[in-house]
Amino acid sequence: MSDKAFEIHGYSDKFLSSQKKFTDIQQEFSNFIEGKKLIIHNADFDLAHLNNELSILGKEAIQNEIVDTLNLARNKFPGMSVSLDSLCKKFRIDNSKRTKHTALIDCELLAKVYINLIDQKEPTLDFHNSNDATFNKDNSNVSYFKKVIFPTKDEMLNHKEYLNKNLKKNNFN
Repeated sequence: MSDKAFEIHGYSDKFLSSQKKFTDIQQEFSNFIEGKKLIIHNADFDLAHLNNELSILGKEAIQNEIVDTLNLARNKFPGMSVSLDSLCKKFRIDNSKRTKHTALIDCELLAKVYINLIDQKEPTLDFHNSNDATFNKDNSNVSYFKKVIFPTKDEMLNHKEYLNKNLKKNNFN
């Protein structure tokens, strides 16, 4: 393992030598991703490595539908940093557990980043009041939704009073 790679992910040669090889888990991995949309940050990089390993084993390249969150972020925030850490900061996602570039933590963070990139929020489960969520015809899966909360009359009056008081006080009439 190069020193540079070790700095990024923290996996030593000793640790890696005790892990299963790709050839040992390839079929399980292929079964796991079969027919699924894959959400990947910098998909070209990861797919190049995975497809190279598959090619070495004489297997076909990954044919799944791919969503590259790096491209989504570049389109949404042109000219800005769109690293996973930058996106976590932008969306106020706690990434304090991410001291190294490791798959499980990165997957957890990317799931939250992806939801924000597509302008959704994580669904809430409310088994008592299902009117707030949109259900499929068979009522089996909750879709993502945004709930609009309007201020009450009292809140609007308080806000108006606050503005009147503070605008006059600061000469913003």
